[in-house]
Amino acid sequence: MTVTVYTKKPCVQCDATIRRLDKNGIEYRLAEFDEAAIAWFKAEGHMQAPVVVAGDRVWSGYSPDRIDALMDVPVVRDVRVRATDLVEREGLDDRG
Repeated sequence: MTVTVYTKKPCVQCDATIRRLDKNGIEYRLAEFDEAAIAWFKAEGHMQAPVVVAGDRVWSGYSPDRIDALMDVPVVRDVRVRATDLVEREGLDDRG
């Protein structure tokens, strides 16, 4: 997942967000607000900096809970199971 932090200077909440991301070891990229980004963020109700875009999650302002939640993104493992194994394990075999 790509995390982008739209920031400006000076911005105490932006600095706090960046420190929290660093503390949690979350990789991110910084971006500056341009006219198009400002218009889109305002239309979506984001009225303060920073604006953080993390996959399908978007929020504005310093939000330590949301930053911490980025660490809880589940890791998808490739697990292959034969259908017959599932039938036996789940008791779905109606043969009698």
